[in-house]
Amino acid sequence: MSELIDWLRGQLDEDERIAAQAAPLADSERWTASARNGWDEIRDGRHRRVAEAHNDGRTHIARHDPARVLAEVEAKRRIVDYFAEDAAIAWSPKAQSLSREEWYLVSAARDTIKMLALPYADQPGYLEEWRP
Repeated sequence: MSELIDWLRGQLDEDERIAAQAAPLADSERWTASARNGWDEIRDGRHRRVAEAHNDGRTHIARHDPARVLAEVEAKRRIVDYFAEDAAIAWSPKAQSLSREEWYLVSAARDTIKMLALPYADQPGYLEEWRP
C-alpha cells in the first residue's frame, strides 16, 4: 500500500507542478471564458489571454484553471494523509486480527486511496492490482 500512496503523491506533485507553471499567480487567479470572433477565449485573473478553444471547450478549460487544480491537489493530499495509516493496515499482517468494525474502517481507507488513484490509471507506474 505504501507503494500506491507514494505513487499517488507523485501524481499529485506533478499536477501541482504543471498547474503552478501554467500561471505565475495561479493560487489567486481564476480563469474566465468568453466567446469572441467565433473562438472562445480563456483569460486569467489579469485578463490576459491564456488559451482559446472551439465550441464548449472554453467552459472546461476555464473550470479547470490552475487555481482550481491547486486546490484539488491540496484537498486530495489531505485525504491521502488522513487515510494513509489505516489503508496501510489493510494490507499488513495486522489486518488478520482486526475486528469486523476495524476491518471495515481500514478497508474503506484502502478503497478511498485506490479511488483517488483511479483518474491516473493511464499514467506510467499504475498497477492493475490498485484498481478498485
